[in-house]
Amino acid sequence: MATQKRAERSDKKKRIYPYLTDDSHTRLDKLRQAINSQKSVSIHDIAEELLDICTQSPEVISWIQNKYGVPADHPMRVIRVTEMGKSVLRHLYEC
Repeated sequence: MATQKRAERSDKKKRIYPYLTDDSHTRLDKLRQAINSQKSVSIHDIAEELLDICTQSPEVISWIQNKYGVPADHPMRVIRVTEMGKSVLRHLYEC
């Protein structure tokens, strides 16, 4: 009898374990406390939203690459493009 492979959910999330400094954790926790006066939100929810905003902002994408010295014409440099109404990141060599 063959086993069927389950279909993967399209909205499946990947687990990451970032280590936060005490200051970063304190800032996120204060933000969480302010938001929780209206609804229940975790630090993880806030961190995920902040990461989404950062990876969709061309200014932040450019800033972080400049900070770490990625040349503007480097083929691995990432830019944000819109494909079929969805924001995605592409390397320059893919464009």
